[in-house]
Amino acid sequence: MKRLFALCLVLCLALCLVLFPPLSASAEKAYAFPDCFLVTYTVSERKTNNGQSFVSKEYVHTTRPEVDKEINGLVDAFDAQFSPGLQRTASPKRNSRLDIHVVNTRSGDSCLSFLVLARESYNRKQLRSPFACRVFDMASGEQVALVDILGEESEAWDVLAEIAYCELDGYFADREANYAALNGLCRKETLMKTPFLLGPVCLTLVYEAKTLYPGETSLMYVTVPYNALRGMMTAYGERQTDNSRYKMVALTFDDGPVYENTAKVLNELRRNGVQATFFMIGTQIEENPDIALRAHDELHSLQSHHYRHASKSSADHIQEDTRRMEALASATWGLGPWLFRAPYDRFDRFIEAGVDLPMIAYDVDAGDGSGRQPNEVLYTVKKQVHDGAVIRMHDTVDNAAESCRFVTEWLYENGYMCVTVEELFIHYKQEMVSGEVFCNVTPTY
Repeated sequence: MKRLFALCLVLCLALCLVLFPPLSASAEKAYAFPDCFLVTYTVSERKTNNGQSFVSKEYVHTTRPEVDKEINGLVDAFDAQFSPGLQRTASPKRNSRLDIHVVNTRSGDSCLSFLVLARESYNRKQLRSPFACRVFDMASGEQVALVDILGEESEAWDVLAEIAYCELDGYFADREANYAALNGLCRKETLMKTPFLLGPVCLTLVYEAKTLYPGETSLMYVTVPYNALRGMMTAYGERQTDNSRYKMVALTFDDGPVYENTAKVLNELRRNGVQATFFMIGTQIEENPDIALRAHDELHSLQSHHYRHASKSSADHIQEDTRRMEALASATWGLGPWLFRAPYDRFDRFIEAGVDLPMIAYDVDAGDGSGRQPNEVLYTVKKQVHDGAVIRMHDTVDNAAESCRFVTEWLYENGYMCVTVEELFIHYKQEMVSGEVFCNVTPTY
C-alpha cells in the first residue's frame, strides 16, 4: 500500500497547489500541434549470431537532423553493445531478442522527449532494460537539462526529493529498497543529473529498478505533476510545461495482455507518441508477463480489470481475486493497480463487495470489441470524442493495432493529447474517489 500512499501524495500536491494554475496560451484550444512535434519512425530488423538471435530497432525522423543523429546514434550504440552477447536459439524471433524502442512525449511550445529503451529477452523473459533519455527544444535543436526547467536554487528540488523518495520506497511491495542508495538518489546534486522526460501532464524521472532492487530488470518511474511545481520553475520551464492550450483525452484498452495483438498495439502507441491506460486481466498477465512488463516500461499505466473477467462471483471471491490481482501486478512490474474497471461494466457488484479503488468507466466506446472494421471504429470515436473524454478500446481483437493507428493518428491530427486516466484527472484538478464511478473529466480551462 506504500504505492497508494505515494499516489495520494502526488494527487494531493496537484490538487492543493491550485493557487498556481497553468498559464493559458489562449482562451481557445489548439486544433493542431506545432510542426516541430512531428516524429516518424522506420524499423530495422535482422537475425544475428549466425541466425540464432534477433534484433529489432527503431530510428526516428524529426524536423531536426541533429536530434535524429543523437537519438539514432543511441539506438546504434545499444545495438553494438548488446547484440553480440545475445543468447542463441532455434527460434530467435520469439525467444532471443534485442528490441531497441524509442518512446517520445511532447510538452509546451516545442519540447520533445525521447526514451531509448534496449530490452534484451530470452525465452520471453526480460533480462535487462538499459535506457537513455534526451529532451530537446525542437525550436532550436538544443538539448534541455532539468536545471533549465527548475533553475538551480528552486524549492522544486525539495518537492522532487520528497516525491521521489515516497514513490521509489515500496515500488516493489514485497521487497525492501536499498535505503543508502535511495537516499543518494534523492540528493539535489543527484536529482540534477537524473534522466527525465517532459510529458503532457507530468515530469517523469527514470531509473533502472536494479538500482534499488537487485535482480529486477524493469524500469521505475517517478511522476511529478507540473501542477505541483507551479511557481517554482523558471520562466522557460513554466512555458514548456504549459499544455493548457491542447485538448486531452485518455485512451484505454481492456482485456489484455495477449502476446501478438497487445505487442502490435504498443508499437502503434509508441510511434504516435501516446501513453495509454491498460485495464489488464490477471489470468492474461500470468500468460504474458513479458508483454505487461513491456507496457509498463514504455510509460503506460497498468490498472486492474480484475484477476478474472467475471462479474457473478461472490463478495468473498471478488475480494480474494482483488488481492490476487494486486499481488500479481506488484510481482510482475513492481507496483499494484490503483484504478479499477469492472468486467462487463458491473461496477455495482464490485463496489458492494468492497473493492476500494476509483472505478473508471468511459464515455466513448470505440466498439472495436464487437468486430467493427478500423474505419468504423474511427468513425465512432470521431463522432463522440471531446476534450476530457475517456475512450475504451481493446488490445485483444485481431484488428486492434490497425484500429489503434487510425484513432491515434486522427487524434494527433486534430490536436488531442493522449494521456493516462490519472493524468487526465490531475491535469484538470479533479479528484478520483475510491468506490465512485467516473466516465470522463470536465475540462476546467
